[in-house]
Amino acid sequence: MDQGKVVLPSFSELPEFPGKNLLSAREGDVLVGIVHGLSSKEVAYRLGISQRTVDNHRDSIFKKLKDIKQLRFTNTVSLVRVVYSLDILPTERQ
Repeated sequence: MDQGKVVLPSFSELPEFPGKNLLSAREGDVLVGIVHGLSSKEVAYRLGISQRTVDNHRDSIFKKLKDIKQLRFTNTVSLVRVVYSLDILPTERQ
């Protein structure tokens, strides 16, 4: 394993949070990568999918979660802040 490489948790292993049930497992894995600061290209590489597919999943995540009151966000940065405020993702590097 590369030193300093973040080991990402699986979406299915995360505790429940508002809107989790609306996301597919793959959308959830994309969300985990985005929240951990990975670019679309890095997420695509880790998941074995195209960058365009990652971008499509990100768009779908936004559409599905945008109306949930507890998840008020307007862009990727504010979505990351909301997810961290819910304290559902481990942040340490392994």
